[in-house]
Amino acid sequence: MKRAGAACALVVAGVLLLWHAAAWAQVKNFDAPTRLPPLNSSVVYSRSLATSQFDCVGCTAQLLSLVMDLKNDSSKSALYPWPLYIQLTTNHDRGDATGVNARVYSSGAGWSASLHSESIHSGTGTSIGANIEQSKMSAGGRVIGLNVQATNGYDGVKKNVWSDEAVNIQSVPGSGWKVGLRFNHASLGKGIVFDAETTGKTAIEVGGRFERGVDLSGNSLVLGRGGRIVLDEEENLVLLFNRTARQVEIRAAGELVATFPLAAKAESGGEARPGALH
Repeated sequence: MKRAGAACALVVAGVLLLWHAAAWAQVKNFDAPTRLPPLNSSVVYSRSLATSQFDCVGCTAQLLSLVMDLKNDSSKSALYPWPLYIQLTTNHDRGDATGVNARVYSSGAGWSASLHSESIHSGTGTSIGANIEQSKMSAGGRVIGLNVQATNGYDGVKKNVWSDEAVNIQSVPGSGWKVGLRFNHASLGKGIVFDAETTGKTAIEVGGRFERGVDLSGNSLVLGRGGRIVLDEEENLVLLFNRTARQVEIRAAGELVATFPLAAKAESGGEARPGALH
């Protein structure tokens, strides 16, 4: 009897488990149904509502919320509080894989973000709004820490409208950043690169007011072939190196006004000596 009862209990538990699994593998609509994209998901939660349904000022609307509170009990062991953990293991040759995929359709005048993060820092550690750690385990392929791409329209509809800023760093009155962009203990082949296919009007523009526009800290400034130093806003007065004549030139409105030869030999055939300004 005991064995029969245990077997019966296992059968009932299996049936309940299958029933719960089937119930989870369904679409659950909250409020009014919404139009769903072509998803192949085990569980889909959807919600459609109007702004008139909000009966308070500053109300928020969520479909799923996770709230976690960790108390410090002076534990000596390392802790890793992760309210949400997502893991993807994939081996595919076609298509795109993403651990988290967020999409926002924004058509109003309000502010929208596909991913939003806030850090309220009051401790002695380090708070990071978004942390990216990349590990390249093979020589092949390409690893990119952060990729920002402007696309021409969406879903086959091309608009030919440019986006605004790829990266925007700002601060509110009374606050600011000690450093806008820092390379910290970084091993780099090159710091910032504009490849040959990149085009535009100005590569780097310093429009603010700084004590020093560019501080090279003893590093060299290399102009390359055909490079010029423009000395006025109208680009009338320029300083350049003439490779053919082997001399530094100052030109005003295109006219040569002064030259500085790299070297001039003495009439007696002695060693080269610096040229004089002409």
